[in-house]
Amino acid sequence: MFYLVGVQEMIQTLTVLSSKDSSNLPKDFKELEVNFHKFLNQYQPKVVRSDRLGVNIVDDKDWESSLTNLFATDSFLNDKNQSCVIGEGLNDNDREVRVKKLQSALDELSNINAELYFMLQLVVDSIFLRYAKDSGGGSTSNAIGVIWINNRDFWSMTDLMELLVHELTHNALFIDELRFLHFYDYHELLKPENFAQSAILHTKRPLDKVLHSIVVASEVLQFRKNCLGEPKNPMVHPDSNTMIKQALDAYKSITGMPNYKELVTDRGRWILDKSQEMINELIEK
Repeated sequence: MFYLVGVQEMIQTLTVLSSKDSSNLPKDFKELEVNFHKFLNQYQPKVVRSDRLGVNIVDDKDWESSLTNLFATDSFLNDKNQSCVIGEGLNDNDREVRVKKLQSALDELSNINAELYFMLQLVVDSIFLRYAKDSGGGSTSNAIGVIWINNRDFWSMTDLMELLVHELTHNALFIDELRFLHFYDYHELLKPENFAQSAILHTKRPLDKVLHSIVVASEVLQFRKNCLGEPKNPMVHPDSNTMIKQALDAYKSITGMPNYKELVTDRGRWILDKSQEMINELIEK
C-alpha cells in the first residue's frame, strides 16, 4: 500500500478511522499515532498492545502467548491452520541473536527509506518472535498492527527487510478495508469455487488472500526496484521474474472469474488493477 496509494492517503485513512469528526483531527503525527492506537484498542480490545509508540519488539512471555493465541484463532477466512504454524517461544540464545538482527533490519530500513519506515512505525504496534516449521512470519486481521516473525539464521538483512515490507502491506490492507470494503460477502469467499491462484504461495486460496498476495508482490517488487535492487539469493520471496509472472497469473485468475464483480467491490478492483499496472510497468522497463 505504501507504493500503491502513497503516504498521504495512508495517513488520511488512519486519520479518518481514528477521528470521530473534523473537530477531533490530530495536531501532529504523534497525536495521530496515539489516536489510531486508541481506535485499535476499542476495535480489538483483546489485543494486548504496548504503551510505547512506534514498533515494539515483544519481550514479555505472557504478552507473546496472548498474541500467539490470537493468531491461532484467526478469522473464519483463514485457510491455513495458524495454530499448527506458530511454534514455541525462542530459547534465550536465539532470542538475543534474532532480536538483534531484527533491530538491525529496522535500523537499515530507516536509512534506505525513511518514509516507509515512518509508516511502519505508525501502523505496526508490536512484533513478536516465535519458532515455526514452515513459515517465516505472518499477520492476522484478528490483531491489526501486530506482526509475527520467525527470522531464520540463513536470512540476509535484505530478506528480513522484505518481510517487514510484506507484513506492513498486509496490515495496511486490513486498515484500508476498515475504511473501504474490499469484498461484498465474505461467506461467499469461503466457497472453493470462488478460490483463485495466489501470487506468493502459488496455490488456490480465498479471494482476500489472493488480493493480499498480489499487492504484497507488487510492494516487494517496488521495494526492490527503488531501494534494494535484485537480490542475489532471495529466501523470503521468489526472484523478481518469478514473482512478476505469479502475480500476473494471480491477477488473471481472480479477474477472470465469471462472478468477479459480484464478489469484489470497486475499491478491491481498483487495488487489483493498480497493482497489475505497477507490475506491468516493471516488465516494460
